[in-house]
Amino acid sequence: MITEDAFRKTEGRLYRYYWQLRQIDKLKHRVVILWKQLQSIEHDIKQTNVTIEPESRSFDYSKVRVQTSNDGTSYAENEIIKELEKLHREWQRTKKNLLKTNAQIREFEKEIADIGYVISLLNEECKQFVELKYGESKTLYEIADRLNIGKSTAGRRREEIVEDIAKWLNQ
Repeated sequence: MITEDAFRKTEGRLYRYYWQLRQIDKLKHRVVILWKQLQSIEHDIKQTNVTIEPESRSFDYSKVRVQTSNDGTSYAENEIIKELEKLHREWQRTKKNLLKTNAQIREFEKEIADIGYVISLLNEECKQFVELKYGESKTLYEIADRLNIGKSTAGRRREEIVEDIAKWLNQ
């Protein structure tokens, strides 16, 4: 028999475990999107896929203006360089976001490793019960109905499972 406090803490860990699994799935989806964005930005940079204002593309004969530059580059070239620098900054921000997201995934995986291992040790019926109760937040009535057991049996099984998990986690 474990204390009520240990019981609540273990249940809290079970709820957090499944919440963190959902967070990991969301973050992995974000990684896929960020990776595609990185590849797209890299492609745009390599292909110089930028647009500049129409007035900077060609000489405008309606204005009498001489284009001078100390470094020998034209206005159009400077505009292209500015656009490529913007793409490079966007690439850097996306890369930083990708690295941060991967770090979050690793942190979540590290946090849930112990309880994930303990859950893997449970038999299939207990795993299903834990998934329904803590992963899908089903009530004991819904779990009893789904598993074809009585409500009081579901309550006892919940207590037994949580106690076993708490013992394995040394709480």
